[in-house]
Amino acid sequence: MIGESFRRAPISFDLTHIVIYASSPLKEIIGIAKVKNVLVANPRDIWEATKKDSGISRKFFDSYFEGKDLAYAIELEKNDIFTLEKGVRYSEFKDFLKIPQSFKYITQEFFENIFQQPLSD
Repeated sequence: MIGESFRRAPISFDLTHIVIYASSPLKEIIGIAKVKNVLVANPRDIWEATKKDSGISRKFFDSYFEGKDLAYAIELEKNDIFTLEKGVRYSEFKDFLKIPQSFKYITQEFFENIFQQPLSD
């Protein structure tokens, strides 16, 4: 994921950040990205607007949005994507937050608790 994250279901337009979680075998929060914009349109228009920075193939994109009238894209601030110096292991927060299959909204309190450590580029 370079500059966009895609969703098939409606998402909040007031997102400010995305927490980046690496699944198995790592199972850690590894970074954070600032949200620039939330886009919603038909899949063809979303692809045209995001294909340069999507990080995925057109074939994968088309398969993901097959049968959908609307596509959602979260545009990220390219200069505000950070990796943590030390990842946050799932075992450290599993009692407070269960990892979803795709995405989950988190509270500001959880966010601030997790990111009380230095960020690096």
